[in-house]
Amino acid sequence: MWYALQAHAGHEERVSAQLALEGAKTYWPSISRSIRDRHNPRHTIPVRRSLFPGYLFISLADGRLHSATRRIIGVVGFGGDPAPIPDSQIDSVRILETSPSVQRCCPALNQLRSCPEVYVREGPLAGVQGKVLRLGKGTRVLVSVSGIGQSISAEVEAEWLEIRKPAVVRL
Repeated sequence: MWYALQAHAGHEERVSAQLALEGAKTYWPSISRSIRDRHNPRHTIPVRRSLFPGYLFISLADGRLHSATRRIIGVVGFGGDPAPIPDSQIDSVRILETSPSVQRCCPALNQLRSCPEVYVREGPLAGVQGKVLRLGKGTRVLVSVSGIGQSISAEVEAEWLEIRKPAVVRL
């Protein structure tokens, strides 16, 4: 099971590296972007940007947080308890992270709660689970990581989607 750590923005990569050196299993979702070199505007410099600014993920298999760095604000949770994030959501973020169709990170949109959950069964994003953000020329799928209220969106072909109905729990 994974948990979200809130870190000071801009320090996610350092925190992830430090925790990894201590033996923790971490994941810092990021994407490569090119920015203009301020000294030579004709050149660009590749940089890594966080998909979820201020957040990274840690797998707490042993149930304890390793000696934390001072750059960690805390573990994201509710009512004083850390909020677990299912492996399937982390897997979806990993797939989206490597896709060239990922354009941005955006806040989770509450109005999407009424949209059906979908599963991408074909294409470069196969295996991603999420919600439909927009239908039109291209279908935009939103994948939300529930513990931190952040989402990633990407365009996929409508025919690659499979509607997932919520499971019914019988008592």
